[in-house]
Amino acid sequence: LKKTSNVIVLDGVPHLFEKKRGVYSAITRFSDEMLMDNLPCMISQKVLCANMVDVAKRFNAHKYSFPQESWLKNPQVERFIKFKNGVLDLKSGRIVETDNSKMEPYLLTHEIAAEYPEGGAECPLFDEYLATSFAGVEDEIPLVLAMIGVAISNIRSLKKSFFIHGENDSGKSVLTRLLSGLVGEDYTSALRLEDFGGKFDASALIGKFLNVGAEMTAGEFKNIAEFKALNSGGSDLLDFKIKHKNSKMQVNTALMVFPMNDLPSLPDDQNIGSLFTRIQIISMPNTIPASERIQDLDFRLQSEYGAIAYKAVQVL
Repeated sequence: LKKTSNVIVLDGVPHLFEKKRGVYSAITRFSDEMLMDNLPCMISQKVLCANMVDVAKRFNAHKYSFPQESWLKNPQVERFIKFKNGVLDLKSGRIVETDNSKMEPYLLTHEIAAEYPEGGAECPLFDEYLATSFAGVEDEIPLVLAMIGVAISNIRSLKKSFFIHGENDSGKSVLTRLLSGLVGEDYTSALRLEDFGGKFDASALIGKFLNVGAEMTAGEFKNIAEFKALNSGGSDLLDFKIKHKNSKMQVNTALMVFPMNDLPSLPDDQNIGSLFTRIQIISMPNTIPASERIQDLDFRLQSEYGAIAYKAVQVL
């Protein structure tokens, strides 16, 4: 038995204290709404780090209702996406400008590697990939689409990073390569979660719109403070230290995405109060046999980039 404030762990299963009933109940009996209401309270009371990851996983922290019209927080910047064939207005769902000489008012600095199909388009290969990789956990698919939509957009006010959690050969790398392909390699960095805290590490994020870390195995989440600052939704001006040069003050514009086999453990000497409000967990629990994998999928998906982008922005 391990007890941590209003959470106890019995036989490896977290139980949450229900004040109204005066009893501890296994988290499996709670609705998603009740879990999300209670999780921040638990974290604020500093649940022991040894139990935090287990609690977060079992509490289905990945069950998150993505806010509609999320670009409304900062519409001047976040409402528009530049595609090869023009500027998409997320409000109307239409291309509103095609003349490159008239792009300046939209404050857009990079172009997505696809043409946007206003009337919609099919992406059968991508749909097959989703159906296979998320068989049995289909409720994760809207979160995958939301992640892609945020990655290709200018929406950074959500204060969210994505942890793609799954076994080997679960399709995580297909998803991360799709993200970097859409955003563009020139606008993608590759900091790992364990890199945070290094003196010059964060400078790799300057001018980037996506960060896809290399797949990590079990390890410790070492610098929570820096992670939270990089996921401030553009509210924190950061001092990016550049080797042999003057430091540079700016906000982080890179959406942080980290594929991993195991969720990291948490140190017990840091404040984890708001950590999980900035993490969106996407679970990929299926190992895909070689016989069921789509051959040359990364290359073949390139022909569906526009349709995938269309599918993704529908959830924004």
